[in-house]
Amino acid sequence: MSYTAEGMDLAAMTVRRSSDPIMTGFEEYPIIKTSEADRSIAAFLKKEIKPIITSFKGLKMHSDCLQKAQLVKKHLHWMHLDIIIGSLYVTSITGQSEYGYEYNLPYEFHAWIRTDSDRFIDFALPGVILNGLSLSDDQGPFLEGRVPGILIGYPPSWLRYNQVSIFA
Repeated sequence: MSYTAEGMDLAAMTVRRSSDPIMTGFEEYPIIKTSEADRSIAAFLKKEIKPIITSFKGLKMHSDCLQKAQLVKKHLHWMHLDIIIGSLYVTSITGQSEYGYEYNLPYEFHAWIRTDSDRFIDFALPGVILNGLSLSDDQGPFLEGRVPGILIGYPPSWLRYNQVSIFA
């Protein structure tokens, strides 16, 4: 896991880490959508969200993003979906810091789904945001003001995805 904070010596910081809880399958998150087309896709997938999250029972909340993407693809088998591997950074609402995952296989990466219309489906995003909210240093939490949610659609400007490869 990586983090940045403007104007800080990151090597000298003391980071307080959180645990990586096991998912129960009963978690609920809002949908992050950025356009009217995203709203229609989210509405279409609404009935699929609960069964997908139920299938996450036993997975780690802050990690296991590849397994989550594989389960999403399995549930939405009638859609053409690619699992994308790369990095992800979430910017704090203040814009002063960000938290995320670099691409450094096999230890650090993020995985999400891309549709054939280049929209994203990221059910692992809540775990990344929750981890960023729970991690802190002497300056405070890495992420402030972000609500964990599932991304369906194009990423808003405060989410920075970087594709490195497609996972078959």
